[in-house]
Amino acid sequence: MANPNRSQRHDHEEFVPDPQVWREFGVTRQTLNRWDQDNKLNFPPRVKIGAHNYRSRRQLEEFKAALLRAAIAQADRWPLPARKRGRGP
Repeated sequence: MANPNRSQRHDHEEFVPDPQVWREFGVTRQTLNRWDQDNKLNFPPRVKIGAHNYRSRRQLEEFKAALLRAAIAQADRWPLPARKRGRGP
């Protein structure tokens, strides 16, 4: 008989170490510290495990999606510059 616990799927939160977060966002440790202090930014909070800081992968992806939506909304408000006539493709 199969173990019923093996067939169940357990969703575990994935945590990303801060140095990896720095690389993903292209920022420094200091920038991440500033983002932690900016409550309006709504950046995912750090989770301290031992002596290291981590972030929730799910919350990071939600933050990236929110940034993308905001950038698209802002771009929709501004017209694209007119193309110059003349030489070029």
